[in-house]
Amino acid sequence: MSDQSATVEQVLPQAPSPKRVSTHVVCITGFLQRHGSPYSGIFGIWRKLLGHADAVRFLPHLMFWNSRFRDVADTILTFRNGCDLRVVIIGYSWGAGYGAMKLAEQLRRRGVTVDAMVLCDPVYRSRLFATRWLALVGELPISGWRPRIRVPDNVSRVMYWRQTMAMPRGHQLVAADPEVTKIDDRGLLDADHVNVDNHPTFVNAAVEVALEYRPPPE
Repeated sequence: MSDQSATVEQVLPQAPSPKRVSTHVVCITGFLQRHGSPYSGIFGIWRKLLGHADAVRFLPHLMFWNSRFRDVADTILTFRNGCDLRVVIIGYSWGAGYGAMKLAEQLRRRGVTVDAMVLCDPVYRSRLFATRWLALVGELPISGWRPRIRVPDNVSRVMYWRQTMAMPRGHQLVAADPEVTKIDDRGLLDADHVNVDNHPTFVNAAVEVALEYRPPPE
């Protein structure tokens, strides 16, 4: 009888073990910002999140706006084995309008979803050097054309703020697929471009959203 019970027990399907969640929060600084500067709101956000860091489960990363984002995406991808990935991107200026989109596109090529973006005054950056001046343009006076920043279709949600007190000014975000990506324009902040990423509305929201994706205690 005991032998038969043992045999039956051996062939019963085992419930799969739940995968661990690995959350990566990538904070991307703006043009000319130095890592470690006390005036960088993005650096301050990263420091706040670092207090919640875990070797696998919750990892804040700090990047320049022009980092090698294919390498960043590859690093994140190494955590996919045995884990469900969660990705949050926080960016400012070219780190929002350029770096965040480049990283999202690299993750898209690897089949990784970006769960959320929290962006501050995202600035358009042309691929051509001759038209980089468009970063300073809100609207062309004759044609009325405005620079727009395209959000890749592997991004689930975006919230962003802009300012109009000084140049450059944040540009409009448009979803590559509005059915997939929900964009929440939070309006204007009372600060110029140099200081807007220090605005408490943005800083607090960025930290709050990032911590929404922090895995529960095991």
